[in-house]
Amino acid sequence: MTKIKKIRLPYKAKILYSSKLFRIQIVITKNKAIWKEGCVKKILYLTLLIFLSHNLFAKQLFLVRGLSRQSGHWGEDFKEKLQESLPDWNIFYLDLPGTGRLSHIKSPVRVKNFIPLMRKEISSNLKMDEDNYILGTSLGGIVVWEWISQFPQDFKQVLLVNTPFRGVCKFKERIKPKMRIKLIKTGLVSKKKIKKRESLLYDINSNVKNSKQKERVVKDWVDLQKKQPISKSTMIRQTLAGLTYRASFASVNKNIKYYIFASEQDQLTDKACYQNLSNLLKAPLFWNDWAGHGLPIDDPDWIIEKVLAWKDEIVAN
Repeated sequence: MTKIKKIRLPYKAKILYSSKLFRIQIVITKNKAIWKEGCVKKILYLTLLIFLSHNLFAKQLFLVRGLSRQSGHWGEDFKEKLQESLPDWNIFYLDLPGTGRLSHIKSPVRVKNFIPLMRKEISSNLKMDEDNYILGTSLGGIVVWEWISQFPQDFKQVLLVNTPFRGVCKFKERIKPKMRIKLIKTGLVSKKKIKKRESLLYDINSNVKNSKQKERVVKDWVDLQKKQPISKSTMIRQTLAGLTYRASFASVNKNIKYYIFASEQDQLTDKACYQNLSNLLKAPLFWNDWAGHGLPIDDPDWIIEKVLAWKDEIVAN
């Protein structure tokens, strides 16, 4: 759990600052002394408090990547563009157990056990006034579904990106037969051959065969792997968790609104999985007509464009 530092300001304005999660919360208690000061000081103090309390009232978007990926795999370019598109929002990039900030935690083999570990990491950032929204891609989307099953009050709306669920479509549709060999090969690659493993993962997830782009992306992934290694064990345990998870759609929470983003040319998963999910949830489905399963890899600008349109709908409503 992130350690919270307490900083005290004049007139009992207390700031709770979490350096790890870049979050500021302000709690203001009554103190009549402020009104005894001069007008200039009063304005300065109130301006400071209003400025610092911005994060307290901003809407918040949480994002989760998929199998054997961590928050760093979103890429700095994507993060900067998304923040520019949502300047008044707090944006948090979450890690699955066994990756990124949670790399010290052994990945569970059941999705339901991911949630307490991830929720504990961001508990100080979750608002209970329905200002929280979450986006998950692939396995990240499966984790998001389980999260709202356990804690439906945590998020108001959910965005699922290329997320195939067991029971919604057939196994051969969730993982196309021709891709299974590549996945098995990836799992068998020695931990010393980082570049080979990341290259195989790129081929599975991306439809962009441009050698320069592949070289650049794989290099970034290898650098991430060296800084915060994701073990073969984590990859296998996450794979088992995703494959064995069966979501319950018997009583879909109608207080949560769902959106689905999907790749029409997904080489890993049949698009029928996404169409079936949309029909089941009665959720709007937005198709990308060329990208692969790794939408954040191939067309991150499209995701940002759709998130921006989604945000405008929230504001309009």
